[in-house]
Amino acid sequence: DNHIVLRKMAVNVPSRESLVGKKVKDLKHLLREAGLPLSGKKEELIERLTNPNYRGKKPKKWEHSEAKKCLRRMLLDPTSSIHSMSVIDAQRSDPRFLKYPMFNKYYADLKRAIAAEKMLAKEDDAKALKHIRNNKRSEPRRGYPSWHDHAAKELLEDDVFRNLHEQMPPRELWKTRPEYMEFPKDVFRSHINNEANKQRSAKYWAYKRNIHGMKRYLEDLERRSNKNRT
Repeated sequence: DNHIVLRKMAVNVPSRESLVGKKVKDLKHLLREAGLPLSGKKEELIERLTNPNYRGKKPKKWEHSEAKKCLRRMLLDPTSSIHSMSVIDAQRSDPRFLKYPMFNKYYADLKRAIAAEKMLAKEDDAKALKHIRNNKRSEPRRGYPSWHDHAAKELLEDDVFRNLHEQMPPRELWKTRPEYMEFPKDVFRSHINNEANKQRSAKYWAYKRNIHGMKRYLEDLERRSNKNRT
């Protein structure tokens, strides 16, 4: 057992048997002399005094230590055996953990932090899923598809640009494409009016103010219209 071997190698490490009968204040006195932390229950104080890993060179701070990284990986792994161990057994499971007298506190703090992270991630996932569901554009509404991401929108932009809406009544234009017929006639008629007003306004302001964005919009419509004709 590594723990026993290390204890034999240490010069000033007392045995557990010599400490069990002492009072807590006596144990703390020994800890103070050894320059070790004084906090914890009697069993923890004895563990600290009898563990040779607590002696010698001071380990790196827990916050930046390999021990913390290792413990975090173990706690995040649902298959890790650490989940079925007591804190003392968990500390004894790795020599790196034995160098930290306050391991039980670090263990509890890290476990709480990971639980909080998981809860926050779960809440973020739920919010993201709710956002996706609420902003799903392709879902039918009121028995017909959403207009702004439907193929009919772009087709109507081309047809209005070619003035087909002025050459035939809305109900006839509605019959010219199966995409249009996925929408009720009154809904399609309102989209014709909206698109006609939009293009009329774009032409006016492009001429009046020379707005590049609107000019590009009209040029794009013209290119698409020519492409559809060919």
